[in-house]
Amino acid sequence: MDKSVEFHPWSGGRCPVSREAKVCVLLRCGEKDTCKAKILRWSQSPSYADGDIVAYSIVADEEFKRYKDLMLTDPTNKEVDNWCIMAEQTIDSYAKKLKDSSSEKIKFLEEEIRIKQKRINYLEKDCEGLKRAMTRGLDV
Repeated sequence: MDKSVEFHPWSGGRCPVSREAKVCVLLRCGEKDTCKAKILRWSQSPSYADGDIVAYSIVADEEFKRYKDLMLTDPTNKEVDNWCIMAEQTIDSYAKKLKDSSSEKIKFLEEEIRIKQKRINYLEKDCEGLKRAMTRGLDV
């Protein structure tokens, strides 16, 4: 593997980075590819296909590198403040999306519970009716 780039071993599964992240991947066949994470197949083939990702590295874009250098040399620069605010807004936006999707899932599960509880109530009433009929000696 390329020593100038920090690669992380990969054995398959869900995408380990943001889908919008730019990554460099090393494929089983030995080829490298650099692109956005969302266009790659992160799972691995049971037959160990040549196109399976075996390692990945996150590629920092030039803008990030520029701001990182600027933060180290002039942390009071207004551009650094603006970049930090933008990064915080991105994190806040992601957190809100995660919270919203969790709320939707909770609502869905609560509805599922309500439907199943109705079914249980119906079955309990049905069982009570059958028990009464059996105690009276009726053929059910």
